[in-house]
Amino acid sequence: MIKRRNPISRNIWWLLAIVIVLGVTSNYYFMKRMPEKTAQTPSHETSTPASPVGPVLDIQTWKTTRGLDTFYLPIETLPIVDIQLVFSAGSVYDGANPGVAQLTNQIIAKNTSQLTTDAITERFESLGAQLGSSVTRDAAGMSLRTLSFDDERSQSIALLSEVLRDIAFSETTFSLEKQQLLTQLAAKAQSPQAQSLKTFYTKIYGAHPYASPVTGTLESVNAINLAQVREFYYRYYNLNNAKLIIVGDVTREEAQQMAEQFDAALNPGEIPAPLPVVELPAASIVEHVQFPSTQKHILIGLPTMEKGNPDFFAFYLGNEILGGSGLASQLFQVVREEQGLAYSVSSQLLPLKEKGPFVISLQTRNDASVVALDLVQEHLAHFIEKGPTQDELDKAKQNISGQFLMAFNSNAAITQNIAVLAFYHLPLDYYNHYLEKMNAVTLFDIRRAFNTYVGSQHKVTVTLGMEETQPTPTAPAITQEPLIEPPVYPPQLGNASANANPLEVSAPEIIPVEPPVNPPQLDAVTPAPQHAQ
Repeated sequence: MIKRRNPISRNIWWLLAIVIVLGVTSNYYFMKRMPEKTAQTPSHETSTPASPVGPVLDIQTWKTTRGLDTFYLPIETLPIVDIQLVFSAGSVYDGANPGVAQLTNQIIAKNTSQLTTDAITERFESLGAQLGSSVTRDAAGMSLRTLSFDDERSQSIALLSEVLRDIAFSETTFSLEKQQLLTQLAAKAQSPQAQSLKTFYTKIYGAHPYASPVTGTLESVNAINLAQVREFYYRYYNLNNAKLIIVGDVTREEAQQMAEQFDAALNPGEIPAPLPVVELPAASIVEHVQFPSTQKHILIGLPTMEKGNPDFFAFYLGNEILGGSGLASQLFQVVREEQGLAYSVSSQLLPLKEKGPFVISLQTRNDASVVALDLVQEHLAHFIEKGPTQDELDKAKQNISGQFLMAFNSNAAITQNIAVLAFYHLPLDYYNHYLEKMNAVTLFDIRRAFNTYVGSQHKVTVTLGMEETQPTPTAPAITQEPLIEPPVYPPQLGNASANANPLEVSAPEIIPVEPPVNPPQLDAVTPAPQHAQ
């Protein structure tokens, strides 16, 4: 372990730690084996030889005195410790109050019976610690980064424990946070990206709770009261519904002591009932949303697979080739480069606890939308039938290998990936064998996966923009927005929000699907490219 230093040099050590974080990655710490040269496989229907084996994470787990599931990974390269508490408390549990999960998460760490918002913020800042919180469809959580030195670490843990144990549901704070969320929802109502995505989720999920926007709606948030927020907190932010992740420069004994503090801060409670099964659309759906836009936003997709699905690796590789690899993808080349029919076109996959969506998105001129949509559907049908070439598969595997390794280039990214593993009940050695499984995928596997999950299934198509018979608005063209905006989860820290969530961005199949709703007080650092589940 790094030796504890005299308190006088606290600021010097903290500045040094920042410099090291910016200039050094922790990849080397995890690379136990380097790629070996192997002979080429002769058949085009067999796997590509494995390249890097990937990180070897020796994750340790235990339960605290009262049963808090704890996941611990020691990393001694920097005097930093990253902590995440993850709860099954996402918007899927909103019930009759869409937006209550988001509002609840926003007011955590704002007040205790003894401390104001400013006092809490100042105390964390004085310790060089940073706090964040987030909500996705499946989960909600809190993150803390602190120096690992005894004084700073112990005080930061004690403060977060106090915030969790003695949360004050202030009517004033609730009103401020509610108004802030309403303001952002009003802005989203003017965003073609947000409105097309909202309609898409509604149509592919129907009556399932995944259909509801993570941030709720103007109407639903207006109706939420403080009592509903309080009830949601005590129901879902409980000891038995939590996963604790500790990564960094602390010993096993120190990590156990930290875990016991969180154990004492959380109330006991129940684990939520299993989510309802996602039903696939009973028929193809085409929905147009009239919107004053110089572009037409088009989304095509359906629910496909849940986290941990054994077909993920084949589907993910196929998606990477079809539309997930940016400028090099088939859809980009065919629709934009060859035909010039779209400003942007891509495909994405988001497994969730239950079947998450596969979606193709494009933005095009209103007068070109019919031709562009036909071309995308034609190419998708061709891909389902024929699949990619062996050369495309080999290049995709090489690209993913490099991106995957970068998903472990910092303590924060590693913490996020372990949070995904813990929350979705994946094997502890999942990442150790990730590239091995990816490299075992064949052309046949990809064709089978796409035929199984997309081929004969009814799909949903959502278009948003002006009808061709109506005049195009004279307002400036809408700048291209990312299909899926990042959710609120501070990977590197920041009060109350940021732009990345370990449960939705740290895995190859995990793509953020909700825009940030809390104004970040610290710019978020997007975690490693979506290549580590």
